[in-house]
Parts: sequence; structure tokens; C-alpha cells
Amino acid sequence: EVLRVNPFYFLEPPRQPKPAVKHQVIARNGGSRVGRRELPRWVQALIDYLKANGELCHFGRLAIATWMLFLGYSEDEIVEVFKNAKNFNEHKTRYYIRYAYEKWVSQGKPPISCKTVAEKCSGNKVPKLECRGGGS
Repeated sequence: EVLRVNPFYFLEPPRQPKPAVKHQVIARNGGSRVGRRELPRWVQALIDYLKANGELCHFGRLAIATWMLFLGYSEDEIVEVFKNAKNFNEHKTRYYIRYAYEKWVSQGKPPISCKTVAEKCSGNKVPKLECRGGGS
């Protein structure tokens, strides 16, 4: 039997990823759990920087995507954040969100850490980040 593939598959509505959350974000205020959709302050700082400047380094964008997926945000909600980028392309953005889900979140890997963003971006197209111990 021949497998038939729709040549217009890219026009189909995107499937919403369902992250397998294995790690929980722990608040620094006595160890209580943070709300399911509450982003770390440094990730919110990345989003604010992107909104204000229209650009953000690669690892900064990857951190936003992995954290939002990890916390259960939908693909559409994440796309809305990236619409602030000067070089926004919805097709590419959705591709990279799905890539981050498949390569990171669905495999149980933790989201990109603050320390990684600070090191990899080296102060280029990224705000000054105050990373606390543990990287989150």
C-alpha cells in the first residue's frame, strides 16, 4: 500500500503541543510552588526587552519558547510574544516553537537557564540578567 502525503500539509492548522511537565518551578519564597503559568522574572525581562527593542539573541528566544512550553502555554500564545520581533515570520516562529517542544520539552529536558542565556548571548541583544543560583 502506498503512503499518500498531503502536499499542502503546511496549510493545515497546527497541532498544539502538549508538554510533558516533569520539572516544577519552585519559588524562592519559602519553597512554595509558583503558579503553573508564572514565568521566572528573568524570562519576563527577556520578553520585555523583545517588546521594547524588537530583537533578542537566539538563546534568549529559545529560553522564552522552552519556558513557555514547559509551563503549558499554547503555541498561539507563544507566537503572540514573538510578534514583537522586527524579523517576525509566523511560519518560521511556529517551526521553531515545535522544534523546541520536540527537542526539549517532550524529552523531559529542563528549559534553557538564565546562566546559559547570559553566557551564550554575551550581552549582545539581551538585557542585563540577574541570574540566581541553579540557573532558573
